[in-house]
Amino acid sequence: MRALDKRQKNYFKDPKRFADAWNGILFQGLEVIDWRDLAECDCVLTNAWGEGSERIADVIMKKTADGKRLALLILENQKEKDYSLPARIFLEEALGYDRQVTEMRRRNEELWKATKNYGTIGEFLYHFRKSDRLSPIVTMVLYWNDEEWDGANSLEELIDFSGAEELRKFVPHYPIRVVDMSKMENAECFQTDLRSVVEYFRRRNDKNAFREYSERCEEKCELDAEGIRVVGELVGSRELVRFLENKTNKRRQDGMCRAITELIEDGRAEGRAEGRAEGRVEGRAEGQEQAKLADLRNLMETMQWTAEQAMMALKVPEDVRGRIKELL
Repeated sequence: MRALDKRQKNYFKDPKRFADAWNGILFQGLEVIDWRDLAECDCVLTNAWGEGSERIADVIMKKTADGKRLALLILENQKEKDYSLPARIFLEEALGYDRQVTEMRRRNEELWKATKNYGTIGEFLYHFRKSDRLSPIVTMVLYWNDEEWDGANSLEELIDFSGAEELRKFVPHYPIRVVDMSKMENAECFQTDLRSVVEYFRRRNDKNAFREYSERCEEKCELDAEGIRVVGELVGSRELVRFLENKTNKRRQDGMCRAITELIEDGRAEGRAEGRAEGRVEGRAEGQEQAKLADLRNLMETMQWTAEQAMMALKVPEDVRGRIKELL
C-alpha cells in the first residue's frame, strides 16, 4: 500500500502527466491546463503559521500565468475506501484557503506600512480588503480499486440530519470529484503514458486481455520504468509486470539497433565521400580510415557517447583504439 502510494505520487509529480490527468478526465482531452503553467507545491497543508491541523496531500500543483497564481490543483490517489473522504477534502481545501488569507493579510500589512493607507476600519482590523480575492482550490480523487466507489460524494451526504431536517438547506452541499478508474472508458483522451496505465489497470483481472492490448498497441503503450512500476503495484501481478518489462526492453533494443544501423550507414556515406577525396591524394587505406572515423564521430555526436563506447559499438580492434582515439 505504501509502495503504491509513493510510486503514484512520484508518477504524477511529472507536470505533463499531472496536466494530462486533469485534461483527460475533466475536459475530455482538451488542453485546458497547460503543463508548462504548472509548478509543484508543498504537499503539507497547514495554516500559514504551521500550527493546528495538518494534512498531507499526494500531489499539489499551482497553475500560474505571468507569475501570478491562478489556481491550486490537488490530486489524490485512493486505493482503499475512505468513507470520510468528503470531510477530509473539505479540511484540506479549508487549510489551503486559510493559508491564502494569512498570506494576503501579511502583504496588506506591509503595503499599509509603506503607503499609510489603511482602508476602512474593518479592513484595518482584519488586514483583508474588500477587493481581495483567493485563488480557487480544486481536488480530484483517482480511485483505484476493484470494488465500485459507494461512499459519499458530497459533505451533505455524510451528515445525519435526523431530527434536524429543517437545517439541511442551510448546509453547503460541497461535492467532491471521485473518479472510478475501473470505469474509465475514454482513456483515448489521455496524451501521455497515463493512457496505457489506465488501459492496463482496466485489464488487470484478465491476463489474456492484458497481453492482447500490449500486442495490439505496440507503439502507443510504451511505458518507462516509472510507469511499469506503477502498473505493477496496481495490478499486483509479477508475471504481468515481467511481461511488460520484457516487451519494453525488446522494443528499446530493437529501436537502438535500428538507430545505430542508420547512424552507421549515414556515417559510411559521409566517410566514403571523405575517403574518395582523401584517397586521390593519400590512397585508399587512409580513405577507409576516414570513413571509420566518420562513423565514430557520428555515433559520439548523436548518441552522446564517449569514444570508448563508440569504438566498442563498431567493434574497433583494441590494439588500434589508442591511435584512433587520438585522431578523433
